[in-house]
Amino acid sequence: MALINRRKEPLSVLAKDEILRMLENKEYLPGDMLPSLEEFCKKIGVSRTTLREALKMLEKDGVVTLKQGVGTYVSKGWVFLKDSLNTLRSSSEMLRSFGFEKESNSKVINQEIVVSEFLSKKLNITAGEGIFKLERIRYAKQHPVIYSIDFLPVKLVGKNFDFRATKQQSLYVYLESMGEKPQYAHTTVSAVDAEELPPQVRSEFNTKIFLLLEQQSFNSDNKIIDYSLDHYSSEYFKFDVLRT
Repeated sequence: MALINRRKEPLSVLAKDEILRMLENKEYLPGDMLPSLEEFCKKIGVSRTTLREALKMLEKDGVVTLKQGVGTYVSKGWVFLKDSLNTLRSSSEMLRSFGFEKESNSKVINQEIVVSEFLSKKLNITAGEGIFKLERIRYAKQHPVIYSIDFLPVKLVGKNFDFRATKQQSLYVYLESMGEKPQYAHTTVSAVDAEELPPQVRSEFNTKIFLLLEQQSFNSDNKIIDYSLDHYSSEYFKFDVLRT
């Protein structure tokens, strides 16, 4: 087999993607030793130099572990998360569905009240009204996997709202406790380069490309209660969409 470079990217990047595809398909599981360089080169169809470069990138991303004089192993803590976009659920619910209820957590990196004409339109509120901004990084097995930004009307949560004080991992759960359970959402999916994110976030992730879910969540009265920008690490996430 030889890799066909239709994307005009470095062969090492294509080799890396091919290895990730193998891991996604469970050809190799966490803790498994990968084939020798010679065998793996033949299987993927690249040179030793190209394969070494691909493995170094995967090691930097925490996907594999290189043991000098022994071989290369799939990291025991590595996870690949595949989910469907057909069901509305929070990131916390998504991680729990993968079995990470006790191995997932979030870190609030910023919360503040802002005023923005653009965000007011996204939330369908009057220009000049206060908007609560919440930024978090979500972890699974200590790996940073999601960078989330949520915007909520201050008139909904209150001007003294402090998400940390709620002791909640899920914003959706908190909204439901207020009687504002999200019923449906309008979502747009796109790819975002890591360079577009704040330095504080980039330093946490090794991911170069994120899958951005831009979403407006509606309550039972068809009012927008949350406008969110969830950046999913493409190294760990893949989404399915059912089209009919």
